Amino acid sequence: MARGNHTDDVGYFEVAVSLDFPFTLAGWVRRSDVSVATFTTLINKANASARGFYIRHNTSGGGDFVTLNVGGSPGSVTVTPTGTASSLGWNHVGAVVTATNARSVWLNGQGKVSDTTSISTDPTTMTFLQPGSFVYNGGATISYGDGWVAETGLWDVALSDGEMEALGKGFPCHLIRPDNLLVHLPMVRGATDLINGVEATTTGNAVGTYDHPPVMAAIPV
Repeated sequence: MARGNHTDDVGYFEVAVSLDFPFTLAGWVRRSDVSVATFTTLINKANASARGFYIRHNTSGGGDFVTLNVGGSPGSVTVTPTGTASSLGWNHVGAVVTATNARSVWLNGQGKVSDTTSISTDPTTMTFLQPGSFVYNGGATISYGDGWVAETGLWDVALSDGEMEALGKGFPCHLIRPDNLLVHLPMVRGATDLINGVEATTTGNAVGTYDHPPVMAAIPV
């Protein structure tokens, strides 16, 4: 079962990470309210000077899109893949970041868009993977997602176009570059990181469940 809730301020899940370039973020998200953002996966650190790398499924000005946001202060960039997200259905979002000036983003394994804006956000200073969260600011999360997250993965390698397409078609994280998979949160039975064998810390309001996205064999046998 996916984890999340249909009310705002649902909370988020947190796993400690150690990271450098290149890396890949990917996960499934289903929103419960198209008028607010759902923040699918976020790599962050606990201060206000760098907001990290986060993927969000949002609506703005009547549009329905997924974005990869990088940075905060001293600068930021937003990258939007082509294609249309399902407003209230499951969507797979993914991003590959290889340098301070090299990043790409996908929606449902398609619509790849790349960006070369130079942003100084440094993954080696990031300390958390927080599916469901927005900004971890000075020790306090100030915005949560509205909806459900599932099958979230973090790799210490740049996945290929074909591998991102496979994830968008429902291949589970543990079948894609398993030796490079740093964090795997299927959200099938609780919020356990299957790579490190730890339960993700849950913060915020009570977390509910929802039918899982169309992922094949979500838990390794």
